[in-house]
Amino acid sequence: MFCDIKGEISTDEVKNILIDCVFNASPAGLEKEIERYLDCPELRLFGWVGDGCILGVVGFQIHESRLEICHIATHKSARRQGIGSQMISVLKEQYRLPIDAETDSDAVDFYVKCGFVPVSFQKYGVTRYLCTLK
Repeated sequence: MFCDIKGEISTDEVKNILIDCVFNASPAGLEKEIERYLDCPELRLFGWVGDGCILGVVGFQIHESRLEICHIATHKSARRQGIGSQMISVLKEQYRLPIDAETDSDAVDFYVKCGFVPVSFQKYGVTRYLCTLK
């Protein structure tokens, strides 16, 4: 089941997944991202729930003509089971907008496997990728 879990963002269950996809994975960095979600009504957080557990999370924002993925991750025990790509498929089907995500070299292959087209650029002194799914 794919549903809104923004109200659960401060739980350990969600934090343990979200920590794997925030830029600053320190406790302070994670708390900063959680506060950003809580303070910004435009930011949404959905989860993939199975057997009563949250197996994956995706944070996103809908802009005028596109959907931007801000965070996406699955629980360590649920990786390589297609949950991330299923969450993207549901977003694509529900919102019918182009989807983009900024990512690093560690995650760019995931987006490519999901059909995104990456364009590299420099940011923070490293190579980043803007991945777009039309």
